[in-house]
Amino acid sequence: MDKLLAQLKLTINQLITVDNSYYCFEENLEHIKAKVFACIRLISQDSLSTTYLKDINDEKKFISHLLNQTQLSVEQLEILLPIVLTKLCNKPQDIINAMLQHKTLQHLALSVALQNQYQIQLPQNCSMQVLQHHCINLFLMNKQQELKHYHHSFCHANCQQTQVLLKILMKQPLTLHSEQKLVVNETKLVTDIFKIYILSLDEIQLTNLINDLSKDEDNYPLLIAVMGVSGFIKYVPFLAKALFNKAVAKAAFDYLKLMLGDKLAAFMPLALQFESNEQQQYKSLHYYGAKILHLWSQRNTDDYPDKMLSGVAINQKNLNVISTTHSLRHKKHALLLMIAQSFNTSSVNHNFRLII
Repeated sequence: MDKLLAQLKLTINQLITVDNSYYCFEENLEHIKAKVFACIRLISQDSLSTTYLKDINDEKKFISHLLNQTQLSVEQLEILLPIVLTKLCNKPQDIINAMLQHKTLQHLALSVALQNQYQIQLPQNCSMQVLQHHCINLFLMNKQQELKHYHHSFCHANCQQTQVLLKILMKQPLTLHSEQKLVVNETKLVTDIFKIYILSLDEIQLTNLINDLSKDEDNYPLLIAVMGVSGFIKYVPFLAKALFNKAVAKAAFDYLKLMLGDKLAAFMPLALQFESNEQQQYKSLHYYGAKILHLWSQRNTDDYPDKMLSGVAINQKNLNVISTTHSLRHKKHALLLMIAQSFNTSSVNHNFRLII
């Protein structure tokens, strides 16, 4: 039994790693999900098993076990529960409803609900953070009418963070400098909402934001993030220079890979891109940052449109292709771009988790 549980945890961790990789694709994810389910099935059939997976169809027992379990992390449960509820549970909606009655399980319930599009009825005593999380889920599931309800109900909430979040989701302009600053600097705002906001800005608005951030040296990591998320290749030299700075080198490399995709191989060998030793990778990134700066002006500009994702121009046709065939990280960014461009898109493919 212990060996099965250890194998399950290892397989879930592999899935999490794959889910955040620039080098893995949908088929890799589905293959590992099948391995996760195989482990779950073996554990649930083990006569000696004491795991709560055996009680998935006994709502009270399952929730009790879930509240007291220490074997799996929240991140691992976010992977495990959607599979368990889909494959083994007779009444998954009842499990979600029961989870929502316990404050410690509400975020987990929302994460699972986003992946499988279960119905959510928030309890009256939910926190502002839970409300924000739910609004994001409604937005991603294209439930605009429900989102409007929350927008009207909470638009005067005392929490400025909630007000700003609702403005973004309802595609209302952030006209106040304090609102823009909150989105960029408030770490409690979910990463994907930050990206959606940055991607919704036009070039002039983005330039003004970057100029504003540039006034304070402490904003340097945020500055790199804004440049990298934006997709504008005019920022490639700035990202190349950031490879010299150990504090932001890994992030700058990720953003270069996000923008340039396979074209990054023209400036940096694949062996380095796949390097798992972070210390060794940083030493090499310092060298190749200088190489990018040297070669960038010599590139064939016809092959590098002004705004890029995964090595191609950002337009609707390419975004559709990227969102279905490219790496998981590029696919997720393409989906966020489509959300930023049109807040009335059809439901998004929920192979990614968006958590506050």
